[in-house]
Amino acid sequence: MKFNVLRSFLIPWFLFFLVSVTLLVLVPLKLPARFQDPKLHLAILIVGGFLCLVANSTTLNKAGIWIADSLSYSVRNSSWSAIGRALRAALIAGVFYGIGQVSWIPLYWQGFVIPFVFTLAIFVIVKNLVGLTLKTAGNLTFIRFFIFMVSLPLLVGVAVTAQFLSQNIVSSYVASQPDFTPKSLEVEFDPEKPNLSKNLAQSPRQSASAEDKRVPAGISKRAKEFQALAEHNLPCVDQDKEIQGALDPKTNEDVAYWAIKAIKCTDMKAVVVLPRLVDIMIKHKSPRVRAAAIMMMSKYGHDNVKQISYLLVKRLNEKEPKEVLEAAATVLSKLGEEERGLVTRRLKLLLDSHDASVAGAEILIGQMNRPDLVADYVSSHLNQVTEGRERAIAMVCLLPQEERAKATPYISEITAAIKQGLTNDPAMEALACVGPAGLQAVRQEVQHPKKLPRTLAAQALAEMDLKNDAETLKTVDDCLKDENQEVRKWCSYSMGKIGRLAIPQILDLLKSKDAQQLEAGHLALESLTDPDAKEDLRRVRAENSGWMANRKNLQVASAVSTALVRIENER
Repeated sequence: MKFNVLRSFLIPWFLFFLVSVTLLVLVPLKLPARFQDPKLHLAILIVGGFLCLVANSTTLNKAGIWIADSLSYSVRNSSWSAIGRALRAALIAGVFYGIGQVSWIPLYWQGFVIPFVFTLAIFVIVKNLVGLTLKTAGNLTFIRFFIFMVSLPLLVGVAVTAQFLSQNIVSSYVASQPDFTPKSLEVEFDPEKPNLSKNLAQSPRQSASAEDKRVPAGISKRAKEFQALAEHNLPCVDQDKEIQGALDPKTNEDVAYWAIKAIKCTDMKAVVVLPRLVDIMIKHKSPRVRAAAIMMMSKYGHDNVKQISYLLVKRLNEKEPKEVLEAAATVLSKLGEEERGLVTRRLKLLLDSHDASVAGAEILIGQMNRPDLVADYVSSHLNQVTEGRERAIAMVCLLPQEERAKATPYISEITAAIKQGLTNDPAMEALACVGPAGLQAVRQEVQHPKKLPRTLAAQALAEMDLKNDAETLKTVDDCLKDENQEVRKWCSYSMGKIGRLAIPQILDLLKSKDAQQLEAGHLALESLTDPDAKEDLRRVRAENSGWMANRKNLQVASAVSTALVRIENER
């Protein structure tokens, strides 16, 4: 049987191509991430290429100097016909690739048709070019060197094609199943990397050591000794002198605080302790310590506290922080109705304070049980264009649910006071606390702006609780057609916050040919966090996946898959 040099020469190339494609497909899909090093892939290709050249060298040894006689007649007859066949194969492969770029072509074209056509094309090209090379080499004296030099670019071309087709197959497979995670993307445990969760979860002893570094060791130890006395509820008469020495306005905050708490287990008299507590109440720089000193005064009875009640009344001023105001109000209220009335009047005056209005309102409602005073202030100041209106707006959420109705007639005034459209904007908080009426007011501003610019109204709407709100869905569906990009952006976020109810509209946006509507659909998905929407999203993803899905379907499936991952992570 006549030796077929061309077939013998091509078989190693064919095996090299098939093995390369197989490895480059299986590695990202099946093997762990540590095998994804590009250097490893390059080494595989280099070793395979070297073995291919060795096999070709063996073929040349068998063919000998009569290499051209071993070729078929079609190869030996015409060089141009071989070049023509190679060019036609390349052209056909290019046409099939171009067809695959059309948006309505299904995914199987990328995953099956293109790899099949390219495989045939590359070997038609290689067969004809190698045959031409062997024919030309038969007329040269340096046959092996010539074939080696010409084979190198052909070998590189085969390797590059193998890599291109493998990437095509992998990306097509992943796109057809968007819930599939390639092994190369999975996070693996690396023993060389530090365990952050272990470092963060420190033991109490470690946490205490870290705290001790911030506070001098002696002071920290003293504070812990006083804390132990205060928390054990046992007599500590032997510690009277030490505790008394710590009752000083200049004492460290922790030491002073726990020394005050430990007074309850001592046997010290009022005449000794009260002057020190008063001194701390007035002079210590820590509000926490001053509040503790005021609360401890109750230990020495009404009569003794009444003698210094005028000093406690002075604490009820706008310069004091909330904890000191609360402590003073608590202690004074226990002294009798007269003092309780005095506290109420002083706190009522604080409602007009720039710095202490909210604190005063909270204490009136929570401790003094006088929400009616705050409600009256709110209803009488909401219609004023003054600082009083801003303070009143900040108090709406402090009111009990039944008292908030007094703010409803002034919804438009509250809406007009929106400055940033953020959840921490006092007007936004007030509208949320009022309930459906607040949402309706903002929605009307988006539809027909009167009090606010439409951009600000749209931003405010996006910050509210919109879950499953059908009326808001109609509003944002309309405002997505607005010419202003900022308005469209905020309305897109609002649509996402509506959740499951908005999925059909979001899907329409994602399938739109209009770039603005498509962008709106993606923005809506970014803000979609409704866990009830997961099943609907999975259904949409399944409908737009698979080998028959086209590029538009796959874009929808990919966007939906990203939203699903985010919802799971937020849970």
